[in-house]
Amino acid sequence: MGKNKRTNQKKLQFTLLGIGYGFLFPLIGTIFELLARELQFTSANILLIHQTDRLINIIDTAPFVIGITAFLIGVREDRLRSTGVFITKASVELQKSSEKLEQRVIDRTAELEKKTSQSERRTAQLEAVAGVALSIASLQDLDTLLPNITNQISKNFGYYHVSIFLLDEFKRFAIMQAASSEGGQKMLARNHRLQVGQQGIVGYVTSIGKALIASDVGEVSEYFDNTELPETQSEVALPLKLGNEIIGALDIQSIEKSAFTQADVSVFSILANQVAVAIQNSRSLLQAQRSLRDADLAAKQLTGQVWQDYSQSMKVIGFRYDGGKSQPLKELEFSPKEGSLHIPIQVRGFEVANLVLEAPDPDHQWTNEDISMAQNAAERAGLALENARLLEDAQRRAAKERTISEGAARVSADLDVESILQKTAEELENVLGSTELVIQFESEE
Repeated sequence: MGKNKRTNQKKLQFTLLGIGYGFLFPLIGTIFELLARELQFTSANILLIHQTDRLINIIDTAPFVIGITAFLIGVREDRLRSTGVFITKASVELQKSSEKLEQRVIDRTAELEKKTSQSERRTAQLEAVAGVALSIASLQDLDTLLPNITNQISKNFGYYHVSIFLLDEFKRFAIMQAASSEGGQKMLARNHRLQVGQQGIVGYVTSIGKALIASDVGEVSEYFDNTELPETQSEVALPLKLGNEIIGALDIQSIEKSAFTQADVSVFSILANQVAVAIQNSRSLLQAQRSLRDADLAAKQLTGQVWQDYSQSMKVIGFRYDGGKSQPLKELEFSPKEGSLHIPIQVRGFEVANLVLEAPDPDHQWTNEDISMAQNAAERAGLALENARLLEDAQRRAAKERTISEGAARVSADLDVESILQKTAEELENVLGSTELVIQFESEE
């Protein structure tokens, strides 16, 4: 409304100015005509001149013509001004839109670069995790496994200190087991440990079972200021868990502040789970190997005792075969010739006999093929000897049980107490051999 009013005022100004300017023409013409006729400047003379001079009448229309022209000029000027204002505003809006669009392009480009960088970093981290997992799968011994893990993480992720802590038997201390840095090696040498729930970020993590990031270690109360690691600016620790059981922690430290994010924690958690499983597998393997060794040792001891008793029950110390027939050997009868080949005969790792191949002459050389054939024969002989001993033992046990069963049947056929006890004693004597036997009834005393 205000804008239209100002526009109308401008048009009126132009029109009035044009009319006023136009009246100058008939006024000047009338003055010249009065002077030319030498007439006085009176209204009667002015009227006379306008009635008698046609040119003056034409000139009288000049104010209206000029006024209309001025009005049209004012309209055109107003349109030009409006167009100029519109163009100016459009130019400003276009400039603003251009600036906004340019800023959006800059922001989107920066965001895309950030996401690309994050994606590349995440890809590199996952590749590093895969590499560490591959090395974990190829190692089983903890003394080799744990240092390899810390070195791989430090190398692949670029962190200057990585360490692994395991809880002690009573879960009171987290004890450092491996470290990648020079300072960490010094800490290992002095058996570095942190009290669970009391000392350091590692102690805190092994207490609550959740990961903790220290973007600036100087501002974290749980941080354990270690003189061996003076360059540490930020740290992240992750629990090593098997189900709900906490067995230790994976500790990673950087020389840069705010080096770790929650996205990093997600990746490192995968790594920590793999490390925990690898530790458990190594422990299980070690326990299985120890149990196997114990079982093997027990089997060897039992086999040795059984064969020692068995050999003592035999009346000969061995047999000699000369190609025609076998002859039993008695003690001190056999002395092998020089150059003979001795091959042990073993049963479950216990040497039960000795196979001796006498050389045809003292200078005879045994070939690898001869030795291999002799070893194969000794192995088969050991298996056959054990089977024969087991068969003989089973037959002996069966005979005893048969005797006991027959005796029990005869005893159960009697009704007299003395006769029953007599036959029981006789049956036991048949089974156990000649021995004194007493059967006594129990009394309340």
